[in-house]
Amino acid sequence: MGSVDTSSYGGSSLLSGSLRSQKVAEQVKKLDAALKAKLAVDFNSVRKAFLAIDDNHGGFITAETLAKYLGASKQKNFDFTLLEILIKLNTKGRKTRINYTDFVSWLGGSIEPTETFYFRHDSKKNPQFEVNLQRNIEKIEPSQQAVSSIITKTNLKEKLIERTFSVHKSLKSLFDEWRTPQENYVSFARFHDLIGFWGFVASAEQIREVFEWLDSDKDGKLSFEDVRETIGLDVAPKEGNYFRQNVVNSKSQPCNYPSCWENTLYNNRSSFCPLHQKIMKNACIDLFNQISQKLPRQEWELFSSELIKTQYRTTLGQLSQLLEQFTSQPLTKQQMVAIFETFKVNRNIEDNPEEMTERLVNVRDLISARLTRKTKRIDDLIALQQEKIQM
Repeated sequence: MGSVDTSSYGGSSLLSGSLRSQKVAEQVKKLDAALKAKLAVDFNSVRKAFLAIDDNHGGFITAETLAKYLGASKQKNFDFTLLEILIKLNTKGRKTRINYTDFVSWLGGSIEPTETFYFRHDSKKNPQFEVNLQRNIEKIEPSQQAVSSIITKTNLKEKLIERTFSVHKSLKSLFDEWRTPQENYVSFARFHDLIGFWGFVASAEQIREVFEWLDSDKDGKLSFEDVRETIGLDVAPKEGNYFRQNVVNSKSQPCNYPSCWENTLYNNRSSFCPLHQKIMKNACIDLFNQISQKLPRQEWELFSSELIKTQYRTTLGQLSQLLEQFTSQPLTKQQMVAIFETFKVNRNIEDNPEEMTERLVNVRDLISARLTRKTKRIDDLIALQQEKIQM
């Protein structure tokens, strides 16, 4: 392939087709690895993963919903086009949405990896494997006990507080776990058994020392008041220990894009979240791409020259009239919103007129659409297919 413009990737120089395709291949591989790693951590079932990501339960996962799952709204440099390429490479028919079958074949192995079989499929037991497993357990057990002993014997009290703080959200749930259903207190025998059950290795003297610390009234058993006055001060501190002030509650302001609840309350530049701003930008470039392909070259040059006369700055009303003149189709309200949100001249919302048709936009990137996104997407897919990227 010949030289192509790579400005859409942030570069200003011309790179050869092979170098460009290699760069795209590396970016796609990196995105694929990040997606698989996140899925492997978040889910242990392919079915649960698909249902969780398919938030509207339509039976398909779109590039938009997958971008939401990857946290694209909080990433400034997230490339939505790369995600579209990745999805097309892993779906039948090069589609931009994933059904369950494609999802399983592409990402199922990351969520539920195929385990290695240690024995024949028609056998129920593997004696040699079980012997080796028992030997390994016996071999590492002393060292595990030694490490556990060092950790717990030196700071049993701190470890107990840490464990309690991470497991329980309230003192009531803590006390309900410690006591037996028949008793409204915790005896030393019960506390001793709990310490062993939680995996702490400590002597009876050390357990007794912690028990006496918890027993604030020194009556030989732990009541709810004892727990609240001792470990409760660390797990659930009293409100008086905090500096309190009245905070005015403010309602969240969700993104204006349908079915998106991303909060844009503190964004004075757009009423859309970052992810949907990127999606609308791609949609605008695709729109002008289609127009440039349908119009004869001479008419497209006339259309472009009219906008160049204004130094690419025009109101949405003037742009709509110009499109109606050349294509007989003016801009729809939704298209105006998308163009304004991604190509507006005045970045702050309050600096723009109330009337949408009077708002000023810079259409330089839209006029150069013929040389940017279309070429990037098609050429990249061909290059990636020729190089046979191993996902």
